[in-house]
Amino acid sequence: MARVFDGNVANYLYTDNIPSSSRPITIACWFNTSSLSANKTLVFFGDKDAISLVNQYTLRLLTSGQIQFLYADGTSSGTVSSGAVGTYSVNQWAFAAGIARTVPTRNTAVLNNKGFPGGGSFAYSPTTPDRIAIGVNVSTDIEPFNGSIAEVAIWNTSFDTIASLEPLYSRNISPLLVRPQNLIFYAPLIRGEDMDLFGGSLSVAGSISTGDHLKITRPSTQLVR
Repeated sequence: MARVFDGNVANYLYTDNIPSSSRPITIACWFNTSSLSANKTLVFFGDKDAISLVNQYTLRLLTSGQIQFLYADGTSSGTVSSGAVGTYSVNQWAFAAGIARTVPTRNTAVLNNKGFPGGGSFAYSPTTPDRIAIGVNVSTDIEPFNGSIAEVAIWNTSFDTIASLEPLYSRNISPLLVRPQNLIFYAPLIRGEDMDLFGGSLSVAGSISTGDHLKITRPSTQLVR
């Protein structure tokens, strides 16, 4: 069972037990929504008290159906989008990822097997991150998600090419089986179990329901680092 969000900014999952935000970093998840009527936050990683879209990484779904990856330090920000080659159609599971590379012109936003590198020449990263949130941008309480989110993962590496992500988006392989040595956050969100397997329990703000989870191939035994 995946976690289902209702589009209310008060209802989301979060943890303040967070890993390093230094580049390179990759943030990914699966999602399913019935509407593109507003921009929606999938995953927020940054300063929960920022008063604008700074000091954060945010993976977003735009009304255009593109995935956008926002990256920002305390004063400046940049974005990269999946582009016209990668747009979402409602009511189906899709894979999204944002990659912050050490070479910032190669930052990448990914939707399924499509992506677009770019984003300018500045390697912005959050300087005072203190929260990971799923389903809303908690820094400004905006862009709540409505629909299902599952398999949220963060790696402290950048995938060299979009094809490197293929086991995740094409074969539905668990993040536990894809560069596990670099996996620093993983919340499967199965059966209402709100847990980061590396950092402990996630907290629930408000109320969140459960829904069908996509089929994922997992390790036969739990991997322990």
